[in-house]
Amino acid sequence: EEGDELFFFLASYVSGHMAPRAASSSKRAKRGGKKAVSPPSLVEEGLEEELQARDVVNRSDRVDLETAMVKLVAQGKITIADLTGAGLSPPRKRATATLSAGEAAKRATLSAAGTMGSFERLGGVEIELVLRRVSTADRLAASETCRGFLSLRGSPRIWRDFDLSSLAHPTLRGVEKVVKCLDLSQLRELTLATTASKDPFSSQDYVSLCGLLSRGVQGVKPRYLALRAKRFGDSDKAMLAAQGFVANLRGLEVSDVKENRLDALLKLTAAAPGLECLKLDSYQLPWQILLMRLAAQPRIQRGNGARSVLRRFHVLSGWSGSNVSLMSVGWILNHVAESFPDMTRLSLTTVAEMPFETSAKPTLRCLRVLRFRHAHFFDERRTRSDARDAPMSSCALAKYFARIEAACPALEEWETAHDDPYISRADQQLGKRPPAPPAVTRGSVAGRRYDNLRVLTLGGIALEPDSFDGLHAPNLHTLVFWASKFYALSARNAATLADALKTNLRAAGHSRDVVVKHDDSLKFGSYFYRADHGWDP
Repeated sequence: EEGDELFFFLASYVSGHMAPRAASSSKRAKRGGKKAVSPPSLVEEGLEEELQARDVVNRSDRVDLETAMVKLVAQGKITIADLTGAGLSPPRKRATATLSAGEAAKRATLSAAGTMGSFERLGGVEIELVLRRVSTADRLAASETCRGFLSLRGSPRIWRDFDLSSLAHPTLRGVEKVVKCLDLSQLRELTLATTASKDPFSSQDYVSLCGLLSRGVQGVKPRYLALRAKRFGDSDKAMLAAQGFVANLRGLEVSDVKENRLDALLKLTAAAPGLECLKLDSYQLPWQILLMRLAAQPRIQRGNGARSVLRRFHVLSGWSGSNVSLMSVGWILNHVAESFPDMTRLSLTTVAEMPFETSAKPTLRCLRVLRFRHAHFFDERRTRSDARDAPMSSCALAKYFARIEAACPALEEWETAHDDPYISRADQQLGKRPPAPPAVTRGSVAGRRYDNLRVLTLGGIALEPDSFDGLHAPNLHTLVFWASKFYALSARNAATLADALKTNLRAAGHSRDVVVKHDDSLKFGSYFYRADHGWDP
């Protein structure tokens, strides 16, 4: 009975004397008199940092006092008489007899923790670490629950990233109000996009939002900028509005860039002299012209002899457009080796292995990851128009393996995918089929050395059980393959081929832990997106 009485005493004391004072509501105005003006909200007038810091200190003091009192009661060093004599008697208006044990415990916990629950017992650094690992929408939602989390809204350490696409049903006015009350001075990653099928933001809305971010006193200078909204690819004004905060940019991602927006894209990249990673999602841009103009920018800005600092160039387009011309693999390697010597990751679509005359032997000593999608293999030079129905050549595929061996000695991850051309359903019913895919024969890779290769992915390319006889790749641990749509393998045949390839690789001296798998889900580009979409600083 003595313990229960002490418990109810502490519960009523904490919920009564130690509870934070609620904001006093304004009195109703008399009829005919002036209406009472409500105090300005924190969002409109900014965060009252001094008052909120005081509240945090008060909550911390309450927690310390409650912990000390509970400890003293548990040890039997104080009694009700001692507390009453010290002037800590329970409030009379709240009778402890009417409270159940569960309700009293809940009220004591919430009031002592300043309505932040168990988060109150964590330090400010720990709470910030938790909030940094949740989405932007969750952080904003947490800041609306109590004053404790609201005070953390002004902490620049939890706003290392801001993702507009995580907000449900955003409006320009609402986003502007939110941005004004945040401290984005330490922002590193900024994503401007929405998840709605129809973007509620117009191009002018994005221009206004970018203007607010660039003119703000907080100094928004992100290191990675993702313009995933299609409005940026459609409008020069929207894309160029981001020039005000790209001075410290290291990574840039732009989606759905139209062919007539190439100049705006180059102006945006020119405003970021330290740009190292460029990711584009477009099926209209002429990649050959884009690479040449990107390589010419350093010479224009810093004079002859200046080279680009671009290290990662990714094209995230999942399909090849009719406006994209074929690029020779030889031209790509030669141009990249000359203009982008520090390139470590290269991902391109719509490339072709075909005769390319050059006296130089390019060497990309820094290239670690190489991915080619929509790759074609021809024995003679082809254009975009006559490449649709042209047969694939296994000899050209063998030359491709030899070219990569000579140009990329440090290659660790290598993906090559050939996709069948589009054939309408009516033509399929008439029996029309695309040309047979190229095949990796027994002599295609015999004697080839890839000393650092760890992951090899081949899509839409025919394989045989002895395709990799004579291959020297001591560090290879994963081989992934899939068949094209019109020449698909059954699950049984795919499993049999995978087992045969694994047996032959092990017999050739490769690691017994090498993994060979058939993954038919990768043919639609999911692996290409998943592997390159995230930014690796």
